[in-house]
Amino acid sequence: MRRLALGALLLACGCSSVLTPPKPPKPTQAPRDIPEIPRSFALQQTTRRKVDGLKIRVYNTGSVLARGSTVSSMKSWLAKVKLDVPLFVVRHPKHGLIVFDTGLRPTPDQWIGGEAAKRLAADGFTAEQIRWVVASSIHGPPLGGFPNATTIVDAREWKAAKDEESKRSGSGLAVLETSLKPRLIDLSTGPTYGSFDHALDFFGDGTVFLIDLSGHSPGTLGLWVSLDEGPVLLAGDASWVLDNHQDLALPAQSGIFDINRYWRRLYQMKYMQEALPRLVIFPGHDLAPLKLQPRGDVTLAP
Repeated sequence: MRRLALGALLLACGCSSVLTPPKPPKPTQAPRDIPEIPRSFALQQTTRRKVDGLKIRVYNTGSVLARGSTVSSMKSWLAKVKLDVPLFVVRHPKHGLIVFDTGLRPTPDQWIGGEAAKRLAADGFTAEQIRWVVASSIHGPPLGGFPNATTIVDAREWKAAKDEESKRSGSGLAVLETSLKPRLIDLSTGPTYGSFDHALDFFGDGTVFLIDLSGHSPGTLGLWVSLDEGPVLLAGDASWVLDNHQDLALPAQSGIFDINRYWRRLYQMKYMQEALPRLVIFPGHDLAPLKLQPRGDVTLAP
């Protein structure tokens, strides 16, 4: 498994380590206006789902090392924490293959390749079979690799990336718009979903929901998948490791766009976990749920 040096943090999280310990985040009170989860919400996971048989395949494309307190206030600055960099493939019986995030880039000019490409090929997947790519966030210009896929990006995330690129007089995103076929999603007027402020039933069949998890970045997207054995939330960098949403342990503020919004997302995930014991939440860089909450419909590729 590919591993980067401690100081090379972090492609997937969009921040870099520093030479002195970061200041701990200031304590923040619990948000008071989080949507209340309806009592019928757990039952709706079954009654509103019109398609059965969805499955998730998990690929760990590599790892990076980080200082503990960089990713969680519960960890020591002196601790070395190995962070997974996963790629998720959702198999939808009617709408094909959905990729959530694309793992560790083997080189700066590749979106997918190396170990990720080998593992997908070993599982019988090809880049041409991927119908959808959901980008939880954009750290640097996204690159192609799935010629038949539509890339789902939050409109705020795309605008922020283009604004940042314009400061560097770049044009990579403009050039890639044709090949990426981006579909920009505006969740600002979307309905609530459980404790989450905004969501979109992507296929309209109660199986896959795009979740507004903005905070880490201007438009972080989460992916909620209603599987036969219960729901799964792919949280991206809205939660880096289990500590973040389970224990409300904030990472260093240097890697967060909006600390108050990020804090709100942690509470929302925690409330959902408490309301739905079968819910499995995958942080952006921690595959421990595979062992802690094993499921037959969520499997790790060898």
